Amino acid sequence: MGKMPKVLLLGLFDTAVATARCLRPCGAKLIGVDFDPSLSGFSSRLIRPFLIPCRPEEEIRAVHFIIDVIKAEGGRVIAIPTSDQFVLLLSKYRQAFSPYADFLIPGTGSVETVIRRDQQFEAARQAGLMVPEYVSGPADCESILGRDWPFPIVVKPSNIVEWQKHFRKKGFVIYDPGELVAVLAEVNAKTSCYLVQKVIPGDTTRNYEVNSLYLPDGRLIQHTIHKLRQYPDLFGTATCIENYPDEALEAMAARFIRQNSLFGFTNIEFKYSEADQACYYIETNTRVWLQINFSKSLGFDFAGMYYAYLGGRQVAQTSPRPAAKGKWVDPLPDTLFWIKHRLKYNLSFFSFLKSWFPLKATSLFSFSDPLPFLKELKLGKRLLRFLKQRTHALLPFHQAG
Repeated sequence: MGKMPKVLLLGLFDTAVATARCLRPCGAKLIGVDFDPSLSGFSSRLIRPFLIPCRPEEEIRAVHFIIDVIKAEGGRVIAIPTSDQFVLLLSKYRQAFSPYADFLIPGTGSVETVIRRDQQFEAARQAGLMVPEYVSGPADCESILGRDWPFPIVVKPSNIVEWQKHFRKKGFVIYDPGELVAVLAEVNAKTSCYLVQKVIPGDTTRNYEVNSLYLPDGRLIQHTIHKLRQYPDLFGTATCIENYPDEALEAMAARFIRQNSLFGFTNIEFKYSEADQACYYIETNTRVWLQINFSKSLGFDFAGMYYAYLGGRQVAQTSPRPAAKGKWVDPLPDTLFWIKHRLKYNLSFFSFLKSWFPLKATSLFSFSDPLPFLKELKLGKRLLRFLKQRTHALLPFHQAG
């Protein structure tokens, strides 16, 4: 059997570190590229990182640099994009990359559909899924002021890549008409790629995600998780999740994936509405997810299957344990959640820590690859300052409350 190619991680955020930790036991040699040297992947001992020496907007220069890295590494690579930005770059310059890399991503039309949230919603409707009521900006969004929509509502990106050029936050949660006017004025000044969406009532515990790998031979491997907490609270990134087998959700995701030929990795989020007794489609990302190491701990080695398939080896059957309990935690932002929201959720410090177990995986913490987590600790000065100001926050709830 021939030598397996190296893996090129496009993007070195925390997701790349989790992917590397899944692949290293397979014997994979990993290299990675990104524009931002502060990202955790630059600190991982598992990845040989390369800093792209230009701005993200300089796409042609970035493509040439990445190809030069591949050539210098001695041959073809298996490419895994770990962010929307690199999915779009890989799709846009597919012909340039194809002689040097093997990869599984959807066709250009499907990628463009998924990058735009309004087009995602339309595609989801065509797949028979329920979607939240929304209007696209900027012209249509002005009309929202005259609608009888209950607050809160959310202003969020239509094109996530374009949005990230102007805003660090994932969206704006709006609680009254005056606030909406101000936010629309700010957003309109920077981008036209946004929409205003009606919020599905309910907290984070109503959110579920179906993680999938769709292979060109027709196999579709899926794993569902349930969000327990996220930070920021209402519209943030998951900080604590649990295993949650759900065939109905996976069937809904499968319809959307197959109808849109979303080959490779997908992460699809749904939210359950108590009023409708139904799950609404929220969004899709066509890339690996932050908790991919958690999937592996439960028997779903998505990264290993992707690596084997593109390396020409037999893809091992998964050995899922659907009934297995398990949690994944991102410790620092989850601690921030507790500090900020412990009173709202009546969550004592003991109950908070207990909710992490049975712990199967974490985001960055690892004894064998400690530097990414230590770097996160260093960058977490915001958390440390907060703790110094609020030392009573670590007392039991009945004392701190």
